Amino acid sequence: MVMYSPERMLQDYVERTLKNIICIKRIAENRPTEAFEVTEMINALLGIIVFPQQIGRAMISKQPVSSLLDGRWPPSVLSMSNDFATLQHLMHGMRNSIAHGNISFTPNEKGDIDYVTFSGKYKRNRKYRKWEMSMPVAEISTFVVMLCELFSTSKAQTCFTRRAVPNRH
Repeated sequence: MVMYSPERMLQDYVERTLKNIICIKRIAENRPTEAFEVTEMINALLGIIVFPQQIGRAMISKQPVSSLLDGRWPPSVLSMSNDFATLQHLMHGMRNSIAHGNISFTPNEKGDIDYVTFSGKYKRNRKYRKWEMSMPVAEISTFVVMLCELFSTSKAQTCFTRRAVPNRH
């Protein structure tokens, strides 16, 4: 059995996630009642955000979110920069929201999901603060793809530090 480094495992996972997203989008174009794009995006977020946190939080960069990917992040992610200034902070908050089920869905008039809201609380200066981020469905897809870009082979050095310390919480 070949042992993978945490970075390599994540890169392989990211590549497969992107392929799954493409497959779901193709199915949705031809058979929209058989493909659930929002479900796929939440599943992808679950892996893309939770997996790196569990491999080793210390590996995730403390670079400002706004400096990654030339500031092309979706607007709702950039607006969170006061609460989650770094990639590590953002991913920790999102990880907790997803892992603890603090997600809600807002439908449009047809009953389709229009917005997904992530929420939670974090500790700063010994006080807990609440946060919330609502994303239109189209932004979730963009967000997932951008996270995948960050964790791809060519960008991995940008979002990972060299110190691989497993997160044991």
